[in-house]
Amino acid sequence: MLGVLINPGLFMVDDAWFYLQIGRNIGLGEGSTFDGIAWTNGYHPLWMAMVSAIALISGGHKTLMLYATLALQIGMAGMLLWQVHRVARRGNFAYPAFVMTAVVLTQLTDKGWGSEGMLTSALHVAVLWSWSRATRPGLTGVLLGLLFLARLDTVFFIFAVGLFTLPDFKRALILATTTTLTASPWLVWTYMRTGHLVPVSGAIKSVFPVPDLSNPYGKLGAIGVLTAIGSAVALLVALRTASPQKRRLLGALGLGATLHALYVTLFTAPDWSTFVPYYWVTGTLASGLVLGELLALYFKLLPSLSSSMRSKLAAVVIAGLALAGGLRTARSLAIAIPDSTVELAIWLGQTHPDAVVLTLDAPGRLAWFSGLSVVAADGLTQDYDFAETIEREGMPTWARERGVTHVMAYTIPIELPWTSITVRQGVPTVRFVAPGRDSDAGTLIFTEPIRALESPEQGTESMATLFAMPPD
Repeated sequence: MLGVLINPGLFMVDDAWFYLQIGRNIGLGEGSTFDGIAWTNGYHPLWMAMVSAIALISGGHKTLMLYATLALQIGMAGMLLWQVHRVARRGNFAYPAFVMTAVVLTQLTDKGWGSEGMLTSALHVAVLWSWSRATRPGLTGVLLGLLFLARLDTVFFIFAVGLFTLPDFKRALILATTTTLTASPWLVWTYMRTGHLVPVSGAIKSVFPVPDLSNPYGKLGAIGVLTAIGSAVALLVALRTASPQKRRLLGALGLGATLHALYVTLFTAPDWSTFVPYYWVTGTLASGLVLGELLALYFKLLPSLSSSMRSKLAAVVIAGLALAGGLRTARSLAIAIPDSTVELAIWLGQTHPDAVVLTLDAPGRLAWFSGLSVVAADGLTQDYDFAETIEREGMPTWARERGVTHVMAYTIPIELPWTSITVRQGVPTVRFVAPGRDSDAGTLIFTEPIRALESPEQGTESMATLFAMPPD
């Protein structure tokens, strides 16, 4: 956690910066917009509400906003650590400290800070604790509704909790009612505002209801594959355990995470990846709990080991995991170099204060650090008409009509879901693709480079370059 405060950007994906950017605009009364041009709902609403409140209280001061959001998330991380251990102990899971360490290594040492991941994690364990106590189903339902608003794809876990509560029909009905009442105001609002229940950032990535079976590993990412396996094992263990508490907790986590991974595999559009840990909080918790159980089972298969020796070996494993996580974080801090995207953004804001930038990548960093209007070609922070409009008009026309003066493009051949780049004799040609539609949206050829991102390695080619918007 100290490392996050020392070098926040090292632990933040670009999504975190666009939460800050949109939240600042909302807090300053400029509306739910990323670029100051289009209205958007391309975010998970509960975390955006918290960021917006911080922006309002801080008056939009960027440094205060950044560290206030990180301080809030450190508090959430502390709650996660405390509650994971309590849930594991209450459910009589083996080696709660091992479970806690495994979850921490996955969620807290990677690039999940500044986005909705910490909030989702904290609410997950709050739900598990409340649900395991079985005394206040109304409170559990409210927490489930908040969890849904923190990250909408937790709907699979919420469904699983309801399913494992169903034998007690009255309690399940209370859960369903309070969950729905908590989540429905936002659902009604966004449907009335857009005609959709899913944020544009999710709709663009989805091919639902027509399955797409291409490249499942690429869609899940390594962490998605590992937690999907762990969740499937957790579900099997849940079905075989004699403990009702373990069956319910492991069963809901395992089923929810397995359904989520299956949905991503079937209905995520090609080339969109879910590679960061905060996509897979349910699976992380399921895997952590079942790994503790598997560790205990392994020790039982060694009859010569005494009870005290098993505890000592478990302590060694836990300490080793904790040390590995600490060393990983320390190494990241030690070898960290200045973010060239940030440096370019600051330079751009200082030298071209009236620029409007169309970017193929890193829109959050560019917008936050430049203070300029930055239009993201991926469409995740646009409105629902974006893809249809650029498909009809072409990205070049659309961009010029909105005052775009500069473009951040790659200078190497690359394929992204929203663009395809070819390079001939050092000149990049960018073919834009309407996100979510995979259809042509026009072409730009760049011949006037202004400034390239500096590469930290000697002799390597700069990947991204700022260009002047080509004339019509």
